[in-house]
Amino acid sequence: MTLQKAIVFVGMLAGTACFGQPLVGPSPFVPPNSGGVTQAVAGAYELAGSTVEGGNVSVCIFDRQKKHSQWISVGEEADGVRVVQFDNANDTVIVNVDGIRKELTMRKSKVTSLQPPMINPLQRDVSSTPMTVAQREANEARTMVNGVMSSAAQQRRAYEDARVRQGASTPQGAVAPAPSN
Repeated sequence: MTLQKAIVFVGMLAGTACFGQPLVGPSPFVPPNSGGVTQAVAGAYELAGSTVEGGNVSVCIFDRQKKHSQWISVGEEADGVRVVQFDNANDTVIVNVDGIRKELTMRKSKVTSLQPPMINPLQRDVSSTPMTVAQREANEARTMVNGVMSSAAQQRRAYEDARVRQGASTPQGAVAPAPSN
């Protein structure tokens, strides 16, 4: 340690001892009256879930700083977190975190309902628009062609299925007779 660093260190100790206050003031990043680090440690946990199996009650405690959760049974301790009591009716748990007693509450889920889609008043409803005679005739012709095409496709499938069935029952090398319609 250099002489200059030693003088600064002794000066800091003397300043704290003489004036009774630390040289560094309260942090603007800590909420007022928060109790400093101990409150931050206790606030770093949240209740993420609970389960009851027979007489054993376990709660899931989520550590926000480590981004890790673990299941701890009531009365047991893990990683400095001791589960003291669980209230199933209110979804709360009392824990001891490094000697600090803290009540954790399960977060309530937020469900939002979907709004019905907005109807554009400028968009016309095609079904309510009257058709002209030419439009109606064109629509009927399209419908008739679609029906004919659909029935032709069904007949073609039936024909192919019949050929496959006859081919399976015909001995190998023999010629199957043409299907009659």
